[in-house]
Amino acid sequence: MPSSEEIFADMIASARQAAGDFWADVRASTISACRSMAEQLALIAKGFALGEFTEQDVKADIEAVRKQLIASLAATIMKIEGLAARIINSALTAVRDAINNALGFELIA
Repeated sequence: MPSSEEIFADMIASARQAAGDFWADVRASTISACRSMAEQLALIAKGFALGEFTEQDVKADIEAVRKQLIASLAATIMKIEGLAARIINSALTAVRDAINNALGFELIA
């Protein structure tokens, strides 16, 4: 029977493998979305300062950026939840395999 440390090591290794490059992708897409929104806000401010936008234009544009931020955050949360589920399932599979292998038969399917 494997020790708790061996099972834990298998769980961590399995979780890392399941996460793969997905976390880096989530991080990169979030940074990109935030950078894009910052650029939009800077353009809105510049346009207002140059007299190209009215106060009403600025309010409407900022509201659009706010809604875009909410949508981006919702998408990021969904990605993170999917990643968490993938990691948890992988770790539980490692535990199941350790138990089944130690017993020599399939106790847990």
